[in-house]
Amino acid sequence: MSIPILKTPEYNTVLPSGREVVYRPFLVKEEKVMLTIKESKNVKDILRVMKSVVSGCLLSGAKVDELTYNDTEHLFILMRCRSIGEEVEITHKCKKCEKESPVSVDISNVGLSKPMPESDVVMLNDEVGVTIKSLSVDAMTKVANTVESDPLETIQYIVRTIFNNESVYEFKDLSKDEKKEFVESLSLSQVKNIMEKLEEYPRCSIKVDVTCPHCTEQETINVEGLENFFT
Repeated sequence: MSIPILKTPEYNTVLPSGREVVYRPFLVKEEKVMLTIKESKNVKDILRVMKSVVSGCLLSGAKVDELTYNDTEHLFILMRCRSIGEEVEITHKCKKCEKESPVSVDISNVGLSKPMPESDVVMLNDEVGVTIKSLSVDAMTKVANTVESDPLETIQYIVRTIFNNESVYEFKDLSKDEKKEFVESLSLSQVKNIMEKLEEYPRCSIKVDVTCPHCTEQETINVEGLENFFT
């Protein structure tokens, strides 16, 4: 006689990129993995666990390696909401009195901090341009600590194509030396323009209206950052 196995519920959602996927909540095996880094401040460890958990709970519609970082983070938050509950508690510092207080956040209200950019094109001069893409989780893991100090490293992961009046070149199809040669040929202003285009892409964000219990100051805060949802 076989023991009864509980059926896990399945949910549909549309990701920020427009993909429709089916997912399930965390199970005990995913909870165990998450507990191993609950207190970790290591960004790479947090991203690694997020990808592992999402990969295990994503049932159809996409594979985790096909998703952008924003899609993966969005999906992780929804999975957390379905598994543990909609409320997380964070600590907020009042901008007026500078005292800290706990704030309850409804993570089911996750959305984007701003609209997606209308164009992904950055013109480098009158003839040559690039299209860029959002970072993947793997790329974010590699550049998490260097995105500001070493933008050239980041550019290698966000350029989708290079084009001129005659041809379009897929950046992923170039050799390692060709990628390096292209990136190192960019001027500082061109690097700046590419990084500014990346900044146009939104992040997962939850808006919360807060009233300080110490001074009654009211403000609206944006809760961002994956570390807030591992509790």
